[in-house]
This record gives sequence, C-alpha cells and structure tokens, in this order.
Amino acid sequence: MQRILCLILVLTLALTSCTPKAESKTLALEDVLSLSEMTLALSWEDFEAFSHKDASAEKHRWEFPMAEAEYSLFIEGENMDDPPEHIVLLRSTGESIDIRVEDVQAFLKAEPDEEPISQSEPEPPKETSEPASPSSAVSNSQAQSSKPAYRVEASPASYAVDAPSITVKITNTSQVEGGYGYMYRIEREVNGSWQAIPLDFNVIEIFVTLPAGQTNTEEFSLFQEQYDYQPGTYHIVLSDGLGGASAQFTLE
Repeated sequence: MQRILCLILVLTLALTSCTPKAESKTLALEDVLSLSEMTLALSWEDFEAFSHKDASAEKHRWEFPMAEAEYSLFIEGENMDDPPEHIVLLRSTGESIDIRVEDVQAFLKAEPDEEPISQSEPEPPKETSEPASPSSAVSNSQAQSSKPAYRVEASPASYAVDAPSITVKITNTSQVEGGYGYMYRIEREVNGSWQAIPLDFNVIEIFVTLPAGQTNTEEFSLFQEQYDYQPGTYHIVLSDGLGGASAQFTLE
C-alpha cells in the first residue's frame, strides 16, 4: 500500500511540473486605459500578468515594454506589500503621466497627429480675385489656434544641490486663454531615462488662469527633507492642465 501511495505522489509531481505556464501578455494602451479606472486602488498584482523587466536597485521597479512601441510604463515603490509610489506611462517624446491620478484619455489625445494630410489640387487663381486682407489672415490664424499651448522653462537652469526650490516660467504661447494647477513631480535622468523621485506631498488645489501671451513665474519645492539629491540632470513635470510639459534643470 505504501509503495502505491509513493507511486501516485511521483506521478502527481511529474504531471504538475509538465503543466505549461501561461505566457505573459504584452501590455497595451487598451490595458492601461482599463487599469487606470482603478485609480489609487492599483497594486503590483494588477500588473503581474504582463511582461516586464525587474529593474530593482535601491527600490522595487518594474519596467514594461508595450505593444505600441512609442510608449512604455514603469511601476516603482519601496515595498511590494504596499501600493506602488508611481505608475507612470511614458511617451518616447518625453511626456509622462501617473495613470492613477491623471487623465490617460486626454494624454493620448494630446499626441501630435503624425499622419500625412492629403492635399487637393490647387484651383487656378481667378482674374477677378483680390488678395486676402490682413484682418482675414489674422482670423484664419486664430481659428487654427483654438487650444492653448505652453512653454515651460527653469529659470535659472542650474541650482545648488541643496537648493530648497526651483523657479519655473510658464508661458502661454497660443492666442487663447489657458490655465494650470500645481500638480507636479520631479524626475532624475539615469542612464538616458527618467526616474521619478519618491516625494510625498499635497498640492494646493488652485487653478491659475493664464491669458494668451502671458508668462507666470512659479516656485516649486524640491522637498529636500524627503530625498537625498545628488548632482545631475533633473526635470519637473507639470501635469495639471499643462499635459505633462516639463522643464529641465541641473543640480550642482
């Protein structure tokens, strides 16, 4: 009887070891959109089924290649028993958002349209036609600039490594009124990629109106008490109303 039980156990183990494991799925934008609906409830376990590289060093970090090559995603945190500190969707052109607290749909819609625009054959000019007046040319230009656009820059671009804050100039470069809030994050350049600095703070929920052509100067804290900054290249990413616009600066 004991010999039969041993044989059953061996066969069970053999069959279990031969059972193929499910292949990891490549993360896609549709997955990101679906997961983002969970907002702050997202956990490490929600991403285990997707192919990723464990790039953990001082803290846990998973990096996900995506089906859409121009995007990637990473998750980062001190302890995998706790919710991640950052879940960031990156575009190859440098823009990024945290999918738990920012609008993924708006981020994707803000992507420049790279498809070529078809052009019809120009009509021959009429002899009786008159050149367009300057006022009509301005109207056409304003019609094309229906959305606000911004330029952000650190001023100055270099600070001492123990600087308490940085100064950023935000300019509305369009012909329509815009605005922004104060949600931001700081990232450091490491081996050609941006890594989010783990900061824990709340922003003032105020939306600032920025008229066309106007520049505002803002101070953003680096929260030196939370992180041991080292000399290097950093940037601040402004996400509330500015669509992930960033300003690069250095700490020396």
